[in-house]
Order: sequence, then C-alpha cells, then structure tokens
Amino acid sequence: MGLLNWLFGRKLVAAPEPERQEPALLGSVTVTIHAPPIVVKRVEAPESRPTGWKAAEEENRAALRRYYAEGNYPAPTKPETKAVQIEQPFPVIPVDKDFRFIALDVETANSWSGSICQIGLACVSRDGEITCQSFFVDPEQHFDDFNVRLTGISATTVRGAPTFRQIFPGLREMLKRQPVIQHSTFDSRAIAAAAENARQVSAGIHWMDSVQIARKAWPEFIGNGGHGLSHLKSKLQLDFQHHDAGEDARAAAQVVLRAEGVLGLPFRDILQKSARRKRAVTTGTAEVNTAGRLAGHVAVFTGMLPITRNAAEDLAAELGIVTVKAVSKKVTLLIVGDQDPSVLAGHTKSASHRKAEDLIAQGHDIQIIDARAFLELVDRG
Repeated sequence: MGLLNWLFGRKLVAAPEPERQEPALLGSVTVTIHAPPIVVKRVEAPESRPTGWKAAEEENRAALRRYYAEGNYPAPTKPETKAVQIEQPFPVIPVDKDFRFIALDVETANSWSGSICQIGLACVSRDGEITCQSFFVDPEQHFDDFNVRLTGISATTVRGAPTFRQIFPGLREMLKRQPVIQHSTFDSRAIAAAAENARQVSAGIHWMDSVQIARKAWPEFIGNGGHGLSHLKSKLQLDFQHHDAGEDARAAAQVVLRAEGVLGLPFRDILQKSARRKRAVTTGTAEVNTAGRLAGHVAVFTGMLPITRNAAEDLAAELGIVTVKAVSKKVTLLIVGDQDPSVLAGHTKSASHRKAEDLIAQGHDIQIIDARAFLELVDRG
C-alpha cells in the first residue's frame, strides 16, 4: 500500500515525546519525521487525492530515505524473488541486405561439431564497415565441462534461446547471398552437421577460409606461432575476446581486411593465388617447427576431422608435432575425429583408437584427444 493511501485511510495523532522535525508543506499534507517511532500526521482527510499527490508521495519517500541514510532506523529489505525464465529475443537476420562478405563463427556445447550454442556474424559492407551480431542457440544437446570452461556458455545461458532448426532457414538465405569467411573450416562443418541433424539443407553457401588468406599475408608466422586467432591477436594487435562467436567473427573479418591492405589485393584474388599454389605443390608436408610448443610429440589422426587431413598435418607441424600414419610405441598423441559406423566393422572405435588404448594399458604414455581440442591447441599457438 502506498504511503499516501495509508495516510489518507487513517487518522493519526502525533506522539508527545521530543521530536526532530523536518516539516514540508505538500498541498494539504504535512509530513513530520520523529525519532523512532515514525509518526505521520494528517491535517485533514480530503475526500479525494489533492492536486500534486504524486509529488507529495515522492517527497515522503525522499524524506524516509534521508531518515534511513542517517542511521535512525533500519531501511526495509528487498524481498527475495525467484528466478523467472525469460524467452530470449529471436535474432533479427537481415536476409534482404547484401554485403561484401560475412565472417561467421560458432561455439559448440560439446565435442560434436553440430552442437552449436552461439553464432556470431560480422557483416562487412562495400566501404569496409563491420556490423556485428551474435546470438545464443539452444543446441538441444548436453554441455561438456571443457566447452563451458572455454566459452563460458552453459545450459543456463541458452535457456529460452531459439533452436538451430528455428533460425537456420533465415540464416541460410542471408549467407547464400554473399561469400562467407570462416577462420579454418570448422564452422562450415558445424553448420553442415547441425543442418543435417535438423533435416535442413546447408548447400549453396560459398565458404572461404581466412587462415589461408592470413598465411599469404604473413608467411613468417608459418612454423612460428601459426595463424590461429590467438596468435594473430597478439601479432596484429587485434582487440577482441577470444571464444565469443561474435568477437571471433569480427576478428576474422579484421584479418581479411588487414591482409588485403598488406598484399594490395582483394580477398578473392588472394585465395585464387593460394589455390593455384596448392595445385602446384603437395600439401600436408610442411616442415616441422622444432621450436614449437609441442615439439617432440608424435601424432596420429583418426576419423573425420573438421578440416582436411593435409591441413591438420600442416597445423600440427606448426606446433612441432610429427605426424605418422599408424599407431606405434613411438606415438604420444592420438587425435580423434568423428567416426563413421559403416567402416568400424561393428566396433565403436577405430582400429587406431583401439590399438592406442591397448598400448596405454601396457604402460605407454599416449594422450587421446578429440579434434576439437586439437584445434583449440592450434588457436592457442
């Protein structure tokens, strides 16, 4: 009940004890504040609220706040309230706008590439202006502790967010209208996996890789920190928060624009030169960086990776990892991608995976990590 409602509903008499007064004439109402208890005296009881009653009520509240602030009486505490689930706003996707290119990044809830829980878009206009947008997605999947620690996104974060099947139709129409930049090829694989799971078609999106663009612009980083966003952030002094989809998308867009400035070429021409070079040389044979952070490790890749096998071996070489084709006692790392049940002959794991586990049981020091964790190692340089 408001203070004036209470005031006008009862007739009170001031207490006779000594008082400290702060009178204020408010229409036909006088407020008198005493040392406790507080006594409010009504001069007369009008039949209706006086003119300016809202101002009078606010003055009464202000007087009480001053009184509490002076320590005369404990201020009222705010009652506890229960958390209420609020629907997150449905993302507004500008499907009718054309951009020079769009950089896209996703974060996932677990090691499955299709478990998208956040999508970031950095839309680059013809004059180079970057407009960013990011939104959470309910992956309808469990969250791994590793991913939660990495991104800060949990099941609680995405509660009330739209699902991928709800947002992808509009997103697909937007992406089909212009080139889409991703930093490595994980994002396109994630979109394809999530679309397949939602029984939707992801074909028709023209993907381009900003890692390939960065390699052409800054070849000195090959074998010397690599071209992951974490290393480029340091070397190019990019200002962004890593592992936030919107921030990473913006960083990928900035990498492309910076590379164009360094080489004096538009990104399409940079990638065409890179493609011609790839046709002329064998990939997957990069010289191992003996000073790399993981120098001394010997790795085997198994299963379907988010990127090509040759590209994965090149990234491993930048970290100092030697890659071989088969698991043996010399191997220290097994990097596991998605498995195709049709080639496992009734097993749940590949032959390489099973052999590595046998060697571990015999006492050999082999670490088994998934492909997502490997790419995070690459990003951290």
